[in-house]
Formats: sequence, C-alpha cells, structure tokens
Amino acid sequence: MPDPFALLETVHRARMHGDTPRVLVLSVADDPTGTCPAPEQLHEVCEAAAGEGLWVLSDESRRDLLHDPHDTVVLSPAEMLPDGVVVLTDLRATLVPDAWPVALARFPATGRGAELRAAALDALTGLDAPLPGPLGCAVTHALGEPEAVRARIAAVARLHGTLAAALHRTVTDAGAVCRPPRSGSHLYADLEPLRRPSPPGASSNPPRWKGSWRPGRRAAATASATRPAPCGSGSVPRACSAPTGSCGNAPWTPPTRWNSRTSARR
Repeated sequence: MPDPFALLETVHRARMHGDTPRVLVLSVADDPTGTCPAPEQLHEVCEAAAGEGLWVLSDESRRDLLHDPHDTVVLSPAEMLPDGVVVLTDLRATLVPDAWPVALARFPATGRGAELRAAALDALTGLDAPLPGPLGCAVTHALGEPEAVRARIAAVARLHGTLAAALHRTVTDAGAVCRPPRSGSHLYADLEPLRRPSPPGASSNPPRWKGSWRPGRRAAATASATRPAPCGSGSVPRACSAPTGSCGNAPWTPPTRWNSRTSARR
C-alpha cells in the first residue's frame, strides 16, 4: 500500500518520461508481512488512483485470514471505487489445497468491466488454462464455505497469528521497527529432506522448496485426484460416490512447478 503522495509523484514523473501508467495493484492483507493498511490510508490511495485515472487491482487473497477478526478492520477498494476496481483472490490461500491452481477475478458491473472480463477470458484461452473438471466440482463445493472448511481456515489463521506475534515480539525486542502482522497463514517447508544424508554423487547444495511445495507433495496430490470428487446439481454440491471421471470429468494431474532460473523441475 503506497503513500498517496508518493504515488502521485511517481505517476507524474512516469508521465513526464513518456510512460502511461494505468493500473495500480493493491493488497489489503499483505503477503508475506501479514500487515493490513489503515482504512484512512486505503481511502486516500483510492482517491489518488481515481484522480489519476488508474484502474485498481485489489489482491484480497488473504482478507479472510485475519488473526483476530474483532481487532482488525479490513476494507476493499471495491467498496470505495465500485466501478474502477477488479478484485483478485487466490483460493489456495484459504479454501483449497495449495497444489490446486484456482483463482477468481471479480469485475465491475459496467461496460468497461465487461470489456476487461472478455479480455481476461481471451488471455486465459490463449494460455490454455482451463479449470479441470474434477477440480471445478470440488471448488464449487468449497465456495459454499461449509462449516468444516471455515473452521479449518479460522484455526490455521489463529495458529499462524500466534507464531507471527511471537516472531514480531522477538525482532522488536532486538531493536527492529516493524508493524505487527494482522493476517495471513502459511504452510512451511518440510525441512526433513535437508536433514537426510545425501546419496552418493548428489549435489552438496540441497534443494530449497518454496512455500508448501515439497518432495512427496505431487504424489499426494495425484493420489487425492483419483478419489471421488464432490459434484451435484446444486450451488453447493453433494459428495459424489462415483469414481472420478465417471460423471464426465476427466482425471486431473497437478501442474508442474517450474524454476525459471535453473530450468529444472521441482
């Protein structure tokens, strides 16, 4: 979340040099700091963006992961600029497993919003990035926010909040200056592979697994993809007892994570 005056200065300087900034990306619950901007600051930034004709992309993936929902107020730019904000959310932060590539975008109900939505669909079509059938059924079920899913989300957020608060106290007691974390939850890397002795001929530099993606994760995800997927005709599907694929859904294979720096599969 930028300082509104610094934002205006940056936009003006860019236009003086011939650039045409048109989009501002905001995060109402930041990752990885876990901080949330004050509503007053968010309002000032949105006013500055609207005054400069900038579209706002609001990343709200971790908006529902507040450590203490009664202590932190989180607003969306879409509540302030309903006709000029596209809301993005990565469902892997809350509702679905980390290995499932699922995200949502909410466009304004305006002519310009419809144009942006159509352009986004064209881009996704060009990338050949459809949502696999079994995944679609499970995601539809998760979007109904059943009690079991909501309880797990709340528990994970509370646990992460306890750990993050302890870390914040440790670094501030050591002299650091930083805002306290208010939101977010992370699945930490499994360090067990780093403790195991390397086989003969293996590299002396052990692999570094980013986020929750670690050895064995792909096999677990592949195994889970063969289980019955929830499906049905309602908005919140019932659990389906048929084998995966028998209802017309093709089995899904988790995507390969790619390291662009080393061109090596993880």
